Amino acid sequence: MGFELRDGLLFFNNRVWLKPDNPFLVSLIEEFHSTPIGGHLGFVKTLNRLQMSFYWSNMHKDVKQFVRQCATCQQVKYEAKKPAGLLQPLPIPTSPWQDLSLDFLLRTVTLSFSW
Repeated sequence: MGFELRDGLLFFNNRVWLKPDNPFLVSLIEEFHSTPIGGHLGFVKTLNRLQMSFYWSNMHKDVKQFVRQCATCQQVKYEAKKPAGLLQPLPIPTSPWQDLSLDFLLRTVTLSFSW
């Protein structure tokens, strides 16, 4: 069936088998995804790297959920669209007040209250 006991560890197809409720799983996924060595490489690459050495049931769901909730990945996610193309200049107005534009500068104000 692919199970083997070596050095006190249970292996499944030459990968360390872990119980799905093991609290160590989150730390393991974080190590393979969020550390400088992991590099926030996304779901597929993180899963592939984990599957080289470990196995647990519903592994893909756990990794997908972790990567989906990764704050760093959400902040630096790029948009997978073609570039919009070259910028086109606006036509030069032929008379005054023909074209009017405004720039809005907003300033963030933080209020703090102490009682």
